[in-house]
Amino acid sequence: MVLYSNWTAGAALAVIVVTMGCGSTQQASDTSAHGKATCSLADAAKQGFSGFVGRGASLKAIGAIESGVTKFRLFAYEYINPQSGHANRRVMVFSPDCRYSGSYLVDEAPLRIEGNSLKFRDTGIPGSQVGFTGANPPREIWIDGSLSSLQQ
Repeated sequence: MVLYSNWTAGAALAVIVVTMGCGSTQQASDTSAHGKATCSLADAAKQGFSGFVGRGASLKAIGAIESGVTKFRLFAYEYINPQSGHANRRVMVFSPDCRYSGSYLVDEAPLRIEGNSLKFRDTGIPGSQVGFTGANPPREIWIDGSLSSLQQ
């Protein structure tokens, strides 16, 4: 299933979907909708996250999405290489017990969550939101003319 969302050119940004329950270094927490959630880049790395998790990498809570009985926590990941200045941005996906589901590369951070959709800036090109409607995160998302697959 492909869902459409808006992206702009620039550094790759990934949205990370994280759910409640885990904690360690480089952690982000969010208390909306599901109580306190604490998941970390170290948690994701132990479960196959392929991005950089060292100094300079950050994880920021976006919020929670409920799709029926399935709950997702979304987090924005960013790492800017200090030598090149290039950025890597992702939206990350975790289950409620901090099992890492994957991440999407994105050009810029999403703006907010509305209902079961993750909203991005509307640039006039088709694709400014991603719907989380099933038991699993979408395999692919379409944002601002770019396709991004759920990856480790």
